[in-house]
Amino acid sequence: AEAQAAQGQFDKAIAGFTELAGQRDGALPVDGVLMRLAQAYLKAGKPKDARAAFQQVVDQFPNSPYANEARQRIAQLG
Repeated sequence: AEAQAAQGQFDKAIAGFTELAGQRDGALPVDGVLMRLAQAYLKAGKPKDARAAFQQVVDQFPNSPYANEARQRIAQLG
């Protein structure tokens, strides 16, 4: 998903990050994956979807190191 996002293949990256975020017992931290998902949505021009992913970080992982950044991004997006 990272490689696809770097190549501008945002729809494929979004699909990959979404799948990874659903793997609650995977090796990757879900909060970090959701942040990357939100960033991919922003780059794809989908701010409402990005806001929803940032909100998911805040709601599901309020003590995450990403939570403050997610809150700031939500405020920026309105």
